[in-house]
Amino acid sequence: MVSTTMMNESLGTCFHAQFLTFRSTFLPSLFAAVKEHVKFYGLEDLFPGTGLEAAFNSSAEFRTGIRKAMRDDLFMEDENMSDKANAAIRSLSSSLMVNWKASKTGYVAFTELFEQHGVEGLDGRTFIQTLGALCGEESHGSLIDITGTGRRKERHSWHQDSGLERFTVMLGFPPESEWSGVGVFSHSCKLSHPLRQDGEEGTIIQWEDLSTEDLPVETIGRPEYRKGHEVMVYCDATHIHSAPDETNRESVWRFM
Repeated sequence: MVSTTMMNESLGTCFHAQFLTFRSTFLPSLFAAVKEHVKFYGLEDLFPGTGLEAAFNSSAEFRTGIRKAMRDDLFMEDENMSDKANAAIRSLSSSLMVNWKASKTGYVAFTELFEQHGVEGLDGRTFIQTLGALCGEESHGSLIDITGTGRRKERHSWHQDSGLERFTVMLGFPPESEWSGVGVFSHSCKLSHPLRQDGEEGTIIQWEDLSTEDLPVETIGRPEYRKGHEVMVYCDATHIHSAPDETNRESVWRFM
């Protein structure tokens, strides 16, 4: 193991954990060592002077309103399903996946919500597109609202979603206002090198398919949610991630 921390960059915050180093049989050929890992951003950093960060952390009604606006602006009903089935899919208790790059309403529900809660100079399109842009130039355009499961322990399943050099962006929704702690964001393990892909390009890589050993505790990063620390960004190729030891959140958004 090699103990290290990521260097601060503009808007970013250090993520402290040891690298997971592994045998060369796990490595693709000709891959260099990883130099950059998890970054965190505050909503005030991304949307300065709007008051979004303060409203987001102080009002449960506002946070839930953002999740409702996502459904109003981005959810497309399946014409082959019943009204009841579509309503179940878009309910706040359902983990809903949408395309963040296109809105049937022009993101108006977000814009109206911001105006109602005193968030100044911010419209829905800018909000969603700014967060999505953190994925980088190449992205799937998918956004999933991963609903909370209450405060409960989870079984780890360490994996990569694709193994590709694509950035995943998470916006955390804490369980209550003015809250800080772990359990909102996924846990993450920083890799010294990208993993070998044995399946089709872009498919899930399961750590347990490569190793029967448990991850050393010192390599597991348990990111903290707090005010000014609402957004987490990481490259899928340079991490394996899992649900937290114990979930403690209303939900978490994942842009890809």
